[in-house]
Amino acid sequence: MANPPADSLCADGASGSLTVEDTHSGGGCGPVTVENADTTTPSNCDRSYVLGAGFQAFFDTYGTGMYLIQDAHDPNDHSWTSDDFARVSVDPGFVAELYLLVPGGENAGHSATADDMPNVIDPRGGWVETGETYTEANGITRHLWTKTIDGSYALFHAVAQGWGYVYMVRVRCSSAASVNIDCSMVSQPDVTPTQCYDNVEPNTPLWMDRAYAWTDGPSDMIGGGWTYFRVSLEPQAGAPCASLALAPSPLIFSYNSEKSLCGTGVLIRPTRTRMGARVGSTGTSPAPRRSQFAARITVAAQTLRSTRTCSVPILRAR
Repeated sequence: MANPPADSLCADGASGSLTVEDTHSGGGCGPVTVENADTTTPSNCDRSYVLGAGFQAFFDTYGTGMYLIQDAHDPNDHSWTSDDFARVSVDPGFVAELYLLVPGGENAGHSATADDMPNVIDPRGGWVETGETYTEANGITRHLWTKTIDGSYALFHAVAQGWGYVYMVRVRCSSAASVNIDCSMVSQPDVTPTQCYDNVEPNTPLWMDRAYAWTDGPSDMIGGGWTYFRVSLEPQAGAPCASLALAPSPLIFSYNSEKSLCGTGVLIRPTRTRMGARVGSTGTSPAPRRSQFAARITVAAQTLRSTRTCSVPILRAR
């Protein structure tokens, strides 16, 4: 069993791993599982050829933390007794995104033919060709096919040509592994006063030392589907304020109508599916960790007649 890449962790810290069972019979090497594949990873188990710079675009698009399952470079140099290759399994609550790279070109005896396509070799079918191609350091151009599975799944390989398949796999949380966040899971012992609100709606108070409330926002943020952790705006009122010189710039948000950069509440979507960055106010952070972005929210000064706007960080599922 291979160790899980860091980005296979779920919001609650649970991690998914990939188990690869050897099912090939006869023939050459493989399957050999390599963790955290990158452009320097050999594509086959019996060659030193690496994926190379031509695969940087692949990792830029689909991310790092991949497993690469190596096969023999020249399948038709060996005597295989079937197309069976491996069985991959993921934990309950996780899925595996399969990336199958099929050798292309018109190199007779090496390039994949119509009989070597994934939906022919794999009796279950269901593979989708993306139209993307990536070229290995050795010059082999590969066409990308994808499929997402859960549980256990049999992988097959094409063995009739001189160039074989290359599989890469990403393990990630599925919706079954999501965790609902509510106020019982949010705390900030270093800041007082605070208050947490489940099911944020219009008129939910925004800061502890202001009468402003939520009035409008993008998507469903104030439609009853989010949780809001409320703090003070001003330092003298207990705002979680840090030195601006030391605070990470992504956690500093300007206020158009307020002189303070300190107090920042956190809006949290209850359903979370993947672990993101630790995000909170400009000082210390609430317990949950989520991906961060800034959203422009309109707030009403209930004690004033004018409307003010501010940018606040929110937490949401990815």
